[in-house]
Amino acid sequence: MSAVNFKTIFLFLLSSVFLIMPVVNAQDSEQSTETELNTNQQTVNKEIDDIKGKEESEDDLQSEDENGTVGRSHKFFSKSVLGAANSMDAFFGSERTISEANKTRIRIRFDFDFEQDEDFEFTPLLRANISLPRTQDRLHLFINGDEGDAGELETDIEDNSDSGTFFLRYYFYKTPWGSAATDTGIRIRSSTVAWFGGVRGRLYRTYGQWGFRITDRFRWFTDRKFTNDTRLDIERVIISQKTFFRSSTKGRWFQKKEGYFMEQKFTVFHIINKKLGLAPEWRTLAETQLDDFIKETRLRFRIRRNVKWKWLFVEIAPGVVWKEENDFDTNFAIRFRIDAYFGNLSKLKLF
Repeated sequence: MSAVNFKTIFLFLLSSVFLIMPVVNAQDSEQSTETELNTNQQTVNKEIDDIKGKEESEDDLQSEDENGTVGRSHKFFSKSVLGAANSMDAFFGSERTISEANKTRIRIRFDFDFEQDEDFEFTPLLRANISLPRTQDRLHLFINGDEGDAGELETDIEDNSDSGTFFLRYYFYKTPWGSAATDTGIRIRSSTVAWFGGVRGRLYRTYGQWGFRITDRFRWFTDRKFTNDTRLDIERVIISQKTFFRSSTKGRWFQKKEGYFMEQKFTVFHIINKKLGLAPEWRTLAETQLDDFIKETRLRFRIRRNVKWKWLFVEIAPGVVWKEENDFDTNFAIRFRIDAYFGNLSKLKLF
């Protein structure tokens, strides 16, 4: 396909989105009347909740002062930043909604990727986090879970679209602020099976209005020996319940591969209403053994909408990409995504 034709298709698809959005917003406005009728009751409920929250905060503060732990401001910002992070991740389909869920959750996703000068790609994916009964949420079965998101570091390095992982994770420590667990399971790739085992730890802290999350996963595979994955998230609420910023830095080391593999991504999540959200993002991949160091950089504008049911989402993400293998020529790309969640959705809180 010529560059002209691809650009024409790209612009047509992008224009279609913005033609559809007014219709979507019109449908949303039909629901505004009912929302207005509930405004007064919501105001009363909020005042009651504020009073209760103040009383609970005073009790919490007294208890914390007695234990010599965190203070009032630290607790306030911890709740606001972490709560916003969980809500944004739930709406925009972050892998955290699967890998860190306490209850059973299953995600089915279909990606349709079009990229200039590349073949069309269709990628179906199933991820599951199954909380096993009678284990007090300490033992979980993962299917293709905690292995990275399609289009991110794991897929780019390993090209694992034909792989599957099945493993048990035992949490011997787990709170909203941190967790520690052991993993053991198998990975299937290109008709070969490898066993692996390892440990995973996560720590979350806040300083002022900023949240910091570091996650590390260390594993040993029968076919590729030791690997280590590290991720650092830095995040902040920009506008309460509306806009959220996150910087994600990932690094991966393989005993059997030369160099170190890195990914840096900056994302601004913005909620327009309870059904519609936007997320511009800038993502760069790098490898230390490359002459140019940078492997790829990409700009993408995600438009995500919750449709009909709480568990169903559609997304369109136009963008541009520059790759080292193409001499960093500008290529246009677009992704269509369908996301469906099943299982225990009681804690999948959306705005």
